[in-house]
Amino acid sequence: MALDLIDEVGPGGEFLTSDHTLRHFRENWFPKLLLRNPYDAWDKSGRLDLGARANARVKRILAGHSPRPLEERLQAELRELVRARDV
Repeated sequence: MALDLIDEVGPGGEFLTSDHTLRHFRENWFPKLLLRNPYDAWDKSGRLDLGARANARVKRILAGHSPRPLEERLQAELRELVRARDV
């Protein structure tokens, strides 16, 4: 457990050489919109800020998304709800 490791390492210790770190280091989440590149790489890639990167990602997702159609049973249920509302 991580708390046991914290207790084991203690103040001033390090976690990099622990078996726990070796087993779990690939589980870290790396966000796709936040950059970790040096300034020069960001500058050369067009200097897009977070908002512009998010906008571009949304456009890519929407362009490639094809939703599955609802099951016929659910479509019929929705049609019935609409009909009941219109009466």
